[in-house]
Amino acid sequence: MLGIAGAVVLLPAVALILVVLGIQFDVSFNAEHATWAYMLAWGVSLIVAGWLTGVLLPGSLLRTPGVYERRIWLKQAAPFMANSVVLTVLNQSSVVIMEMVASNEHSVGVFAAAAQTGSFVVLIATSTNRFYSPQLSVLMERNDAAGIRAMFRRRMKLLAVLGAAFVAVIVVFGRPLLGLYDASFRDGYWTLVVIAISATLSTLFSLSTYHLQFAGRQRLVVGWATAATVVSVGLTAVLAERVGPTNLLPLSAVLLGAAVVCALVI
Repeated sequence: MLGIAGAVVLLPAVALILVVLGIQFDVSFNAEHATWAYMLAWGVSLIVAGWLTGVLLPGSLLRTPGVYERRIWLKQAAPFMANSVVLTVLNQSSVVIMEMVASNEHSVGVFAAAAQTGSFVVLIATSTNRFYSPQLSVLMERNDAAGIRAMFRRRMKLLAVLGAAFVAVIVVFGRPLLGLYDASFRDGYWTLVVIAISATLSTLFSLSTYHLQFAGRQRLVVGWATAATVVSVGLTAVLAERVGPTNLLPLSAVLLGAAVVCALVI
């Protein structure tokens, strides 16, 4: 766990240091430079995580011969990997589709900035799920329904407070934050607010997908995620040029409400 925590802390820290050094030495950062900085940060993080793991793990554990059941592992891991791939496409496809079909580069830039800023809270879900999902697996193996409910309540309270604080920051400081990209990006304020609320709600219910998958309902999870991805890609392709990101609030509100209802029903 300490190795993973070290990598999580080092990854953004090293990337930030490289960017600051580049600015300090008057290096104009472009997309290629940012990609290299991110790759180097990942390399350093993985090396440190591996070193910490070797130092902290007991020597007897490292010398214990491994038991490999590749077919069983791949069969059980495939639905989780498929769901992760589908969710990655869902989260990243909107900007790509808009870039392909929208003729207004400014609208694409506004949406990309709003999406990047408004979805920052998802990092909290990723971190907390890595902590809670092993506990969930153990509790389900023990058939401890009361323990599962108590864990979900603790997690919900924690993320509700953090999510509310994040949305409050976006509502109050959304326009200045978008202005950091460019003064004209302030037009995307309401887009940013809708994305922030959507991302926060997604964070609150994100552990439910693990619960369903651990319960053997992988097809349901992957099916719903695939359907959401298809709808998102289709609507983005059709509406990106006609409506633009700053005039999509009614449809966004409907989709947001539908997502909440589906999460509560499932």
